[in-house]
Amino acid sequence: MKHILPLSLLSIFMFSVAQLSNLSANELKQPQNKVTDVIHPKILSKTKSEQISEVISLDKISADQGSSYIARLSIPRASDQKTTSKCILLEEEKPLPHQHARHKLIREQGRGHYSLWTYSVLSFSTSDTSDPRTNGKKYELVSIEAYSQK
Repeated sequence: MKHILPLSLLSIFMFSVAQLSNLSANELKQPQNKVTDVIHPKILSKTKSEQISEVISLDKISADQGSSYIARLSIPRASDQKTTSKCILLEEEKPLPHQHARHKLIREQGRGHYSLWTYSVLSFSTSDTSDPRTNGKKYELVSIEAYSQK
């Protein structure tokens, strides 16, 4: 009875036989993956964090809808669109209470709701629902950013 192997299996078999014939008798007897063969890389980097702060200038703020205002940021950061940002919006050095808010709440309720929607666009409302361009208050976006340093 003849055994017929498909061409692809025959090719693999021939390649394996050829590879085995190139090994010495000692290599065939010894296991190849010993615990001592494992390489342990030396970690040369450290994780550090730094506070990033940006005072929002009045010329970067524009009215949106209702109580909502849009601020164009100079420093890009992780946003609320796909993850949760690590940003805190300060009004007169006090954190506004409602971060990661839905835009509907920002527009309709105001009262300090805000969201960093994209890496450079902040949608926010002031604590008293006043116009941030004319109320005389300072707004600052602060975040703690982590990075690896070699």
